[in-house]
Amino acid sequence: MAPSVSFDRIADRYDETRGGLERGAEIARAIEPFVATAEWLLEVGIGTGAVANGFVERGRTVVGIDLSAEMLALAKARVGGRVARANAQALPVAGESVPAAYPQTLPGATNQPAQDLARWWRVFGDPQLDALIKQAALANLDLRLAQARVREARAQAGVFTRPSAEGGKGKRS
Repeated sequence: MAPSVSFDRIADRYDETRGGLERGAEIARAIEPFVATAEWLLEVGIGTGAVANGFVERGRTVVGIDLSAEMLALAKARVGGRVARANAQALPVAGESVPAAYPQTLPGATNQPAQDLARWWRVFGDPQLDALIKQAALANLDLRLAQARVREARAQAGVFTRPSAEGGKGKRS
């Protein structure tokens, strides 16, 4: 795993480099379908609380952890006292005690938060977990059947999904 990093030295300008509260609200909207039934949420790496603020504005309760004391001070102002200084690589809570959790680092990684969340496990940087997820997806008959149906529907509709190396005509999935 990658070493933990504290963002204390850039906390005062972090939001302006990441899209601020507007971007946080967008990410919260993308995450919401995955955590809709949870009583409360744990944000791992809450940073300044921009994403958590998006949930709080929707009436949700968010608890957050982060390494950076400076970032947590900003998050505390947005989500209240429900923040703690902790290392995400050694979470201070038992997994079964948390109804839903999300890592802030992953949805902020690109401009496609929904797609990033579909690959949530990658934030851990664990090749064994990557292999297990791939194995589970390949063994999931429902998922394979759904993928086959999508390929069949695309073929019937004449939809091309990937460019081809042969003259740019496109390759059917």
